[in-house]
Amino acid sequence: MIYNFFRKIAKIIFNYKLKKINSLKGIHAGETCYLMGTGSSIKEMDIRLFDNKPVIGLNEIIFHKDFNNLKKKYLVLTEPYIFYPFYTKFFWKGTLFPIFNPSSKIFKKMAKENKDIQFFIHLSNLFFLNGKNIFYNFLKYPHPKFPAKLNDLNCFKASFTHGLSLAVFLGFKKVTLVGCDYTFNPPKGRHFYEKGKGVNINIKNFHSEFLETIQNFIEIETLTLEK
Repeated sequence: MIYNFFRKIAKIIFNYKLKKINSLKGIHAGETCYLMGTGSSIKEMDIRLFDNKPVIGLNEIIFHKDFNNLKKKYLVLTEPYIFYPFYTKFFWKGTLFPIFNPSSKIFKKMAKENKDIQFFIHLSNLFFLNGKNIFYNFLKYPHPKFPAKLNDLNCFKASFTHGLSLAVFLGFKKVTLVGCDYTFNPPKGRHFYEKGKGVNINIKNFHSEFLETIQNFIEIETLTLEK
């Protein structure tokens, strides 16, 4: 109860920061975009070919050598507290990101150097990363015309749901999932920055409720290596 109270207070105090994203509402109305994940299938694709439409990138895709060369791009970093000075030391001792650890410092550097990329990060990082190309998310989208059915499902639960909901917010009518290997049939594990090809994994009902709901607002297709 106390936690929820402080969350509501934070939302009120920083409401002016959260509303900054409202300037982007519907700017891509009727267009098609790519949602680019970090699956191992990316290694077998030339992502320079995806420069014909805007790209919403997820997390470490920014480290791909060709991502920064794409023209119109957005990047989603949903993880809270990722830019805190102590974050790397106390929370990232595992092998989740064996290549780019500590990735938070690299993210920060790239956000400052790549002003053409619009970054969407958690409000908790407000005091450690800011700028004209930085937008903050917390609890729900602040625009009154954003679908309530989506806001009620916690769009910021993961980078995948965040990226898809952002596509709706920006007004896209269709999104093609690239490198989102968890949506393959069968689902594939591993990332493009890890050794080896993707392996079949057992993920049941991957954001099924969210996907079922959001398809009422945007057309979704998945690009695999076969089709």
